[in-house]
Amino acid sequence: MVECHLAKVKVASSNLVSRSTESVASGRHFFHVWELRGNRMIDYTKADLEEAHKAITSIIGKCEKAFEKLSEGTSQYTLMKRRLQALHIANTLIKRELSGTTKGGTSS
Repeated sequence: MVECHLAKVKVASSNLVSRSTESVASGRHFFHVWELRGNRMIDYTKADLEEAHKAITSIIGKCEKAFEKLSEGTSQYTLMKRRLQALHIANTLIKRELSGTTKGGTSS
């Protein structure tokens, strides 16, 4: 019974890591396009950005819930902490793009 429970936890953790890894890859692509376009995401529609914001917000919530269960000082803890930071940055940039402001809060 314990082995089965551990297997389920490992599978659930693996799925979360897989989704997080996919998000990080998407984020890298996002930043690449963002930099190529002069720091403006002109290739994405408002609906695309809103959907991305919604998805990343959901992933952040799931990661934060999993993060609470990790032990500080472990590689999993460090990795999840860095992923959360990257996801928060991506979400901030998406919100900034949706609002049409730059870092200083002025319209571009």
